[in-house]
Amino acid sequence: VAVVQLARIQSILAAKQNVLNLYNDVIQIYPKMRLPQYRQDASLARVVVELAEDVNFELLAQEVRRRGKFVVLGGPITGLNRDGCRGKADVIFVGEAEYTWKQFLDDYQCGTHRAEYAQVEHVNMQDSPAPRMDLLKLDRYVHAAIQTTRGCPFGCEFCDIVVLFGRKVRFKSVAQVIAEMREAAKQKIDAFFFTDDNFIGNKTYAKEL
Repeated sequence: VAVVQLARIQSILAAKQNVLNLYNDVIQIYPKMRLPQYRQDASLARVVVELAEDVNFELLAQEVRRRGKFVVLGGPITGLNRDGCRGKADVIFVGEAEYTWKQFLDDYQCGTHRAEYAQVEHVNMQDSPAPRMDLLKLDRYVHAAIQTTRGCPFGCEFCDIVVLFGRKVRFKSVAQVIAEMREAAKQKIDAFFFTDDNFIGNKTYAKEL
């Protein structure tokens, strides 16, 4: 999922290209924690972390910062362990980033960025840009990941989805999803994996899709 999130953030960048992209090297980083080669002219590194990865993310962030890069940390881990993430990166993002990332980029260019950016209200999924699948080396992955919805109507005690994304199922338009699939299909892939929290959380939408 982190790979999809980073590819989506890349879509928001537009012309702002001076960014270190790590998502193509995720499979090389874990578990050896050997930071791969990257663009030396990059000024900013984004690290998106799932909660299960929190054992290693701090080491990764430390190594990138040691090399003189500005580190931004986001993903589920910041929403579920906000206090524990403070101080581990130059900036942390809490919650969904479609809106706050744009604000951060403007602030960063002006030298007025904040230490934290938090999205309080849930994002309209139809505002979520298509991930830059063309920047991913999909032949390194088992399948192409596509996210169509966020949220789940249930409240299972073992699950953190309702805390992160709420009980109301929010979804992209069918046209958005098809466009993302067509873009991914331009590369050599064998299958699509829908990363939704609950693919049939909204049965009417699932049937239409």
